[in-house]
Amino acid sequence: MPKRGKVAPSIPVFSPRAAWALAGGLALAHFALALAFAWVTPYRTAGILIHQNGAFAADIGAPDERQHANYVSQLAQGKGFPVFRPGGEDLYETYQSHQPPAYYVVAAGWVKASGAQDVEDQGFGFRLRALSGMLGAAAVLGVFAFVIWGFGRPIAALCAAAFAALLPMNVALSGAISNDPMLFAVCSWTLALLARSLRQGYSVRSWIGIGALLGLGLLTKTSAIALFVPALVAAWWVSGRKVQVFALRAALVVGLALAIVAPWWLRNTQLYGDPLALQAFSEAFVGTAQASVFVDAFGAYGYWTQWVGWWTLRSSIGAFGYMDIFLPNMLYGGFAIATLLLLGKGIAGNGEPLDPAARASVWMAVGFSAVVLLMFVRFNLQYFQGQARYLFPAMAPFAAWVGLGAESLLGSKRWAPFVLAAALASLCAYVLVLLPGEFRRRESLSPNVLQYVKPKSALDLRTVLPVRAPGDTWIC
Repeated sequence: MPKRGKVAPSIPVFSPRAAWALAGGLALAHFALALAFAWVTPYRTAGILIHQNGAFAADIGAPDERQHANYVSQLAQGKGFPVFRPGGEDLYETYQSHQPPAYYVVAAGWVKASGAQDVEDQGFGFRLRALSGMLGAAAVLGVFAFVIWGFGRPIAALCAAAFAALLPMNVALSGAISNDPMLFAVCSWTLALLARSLRQGYSVRSWIGIGALLGLGLLTKTSAIALFVPALVAAWWVSGRKVQVFALRAALVVGLALAIVAPWWLRNTQLYGDPLALQAFSEAFVGTAQASVFVDAFGAYGYWTQWVGWWTLRSSIGAFGYMDIFLPNMLYGGFAIATLLLLGKGIAGNGEPLDPAARASVWMAVGFSAVVLLMFVRFNLQYFQGQARYLFPAMAPFAAWVGLGAESLLGSKRWAPFVLAAALASLCAYVLVLLPGEFRRRESLSPNVLQYVKPKSALDLRTVLPVRAPGDTWIC
């Protein structure tokens, strides 16, 4: 068994209790802002998507929120889990029915306990959005825990938590009905518990908990499969790099996770022919904006830079509604440069050697982030889905490097996390002022003013190609 790693050098500007209290404050700020985003975002409201050929949309609020709410409503009414039918006439309302059940079970229990009944009611939607806010706050605490346990740096941990808590796009996701906030929370806390195990040493009890959390992740969203990589890295480390010991400890965590998700995967195999329902998904979305269409029109370079790259960059900072409300391009550029500066500095380090447990946490973070990125690239090789939320499961590693970079550039100053938090909170305030008018603008436009495309199915909405609107500059 490896010896307990020493905490990397760091000026003790905050006591552990004070650091955790401040992290809790950031989590509460995230929850409050998520509620604010939930309040200003329309629920089940039709309108026009200005930046997407002026197409009519049955819902202009948060992407896929309507379908997630329908799934929850069916469970809350005691009708059981929905069956995904790729050729069904109600595909537009049910295209999230292939999703694993964990979030929807929790959400159904939440709305029943809170007295919500009608999915069309605004109160039903706001209660579910509030649940997402709580899950998002848990994810923020997971980011802090990953950095404080993995690297032992309270300033970096608070900067990382501030970045995750106040990044406008992350706040908006926590203010919408979706299984994403629960996925982010599970990923952040899995990495945090693995980092703690690296520092404190192996224990059967802790690894049973990690295996159970990994299984919960698989029951939340399929992309949680990426968590197997950091789990195996950590298992190798805590096994002292002895193959037989590694095999036993890896078998414990992987086996427990697979045992938890096995009943759902068996159900999928019986219904759809494969554990992950990938075949049914492909059949349903054969008409979705295909990557090949964009490559033919713009070339591979144009597709990956002007479409996937540019849309992903904007949606990593803030692209709201159905990817239809954007911030000024200068703001995107300035934010991206500042973030890349912090990220680069965090990756490069400040010249101080990392202790063994911190080095292992770095390898965990690199492995997990690489798999999440590869999954994103693979998805965009088939469909155009330039949405940063598919990368946000790796928020903990990304925020960790940003936090470490902020500490390195600003020094271990007590005020460093507050400066970062104030800057990001100001950006969130600006967005909250912007959104109500933008949503009203889309609600008020008549379908006759712009191109009117009445959706008959999910495919009708997803085959509309986004186009450049006046004043919306592309990056080349």
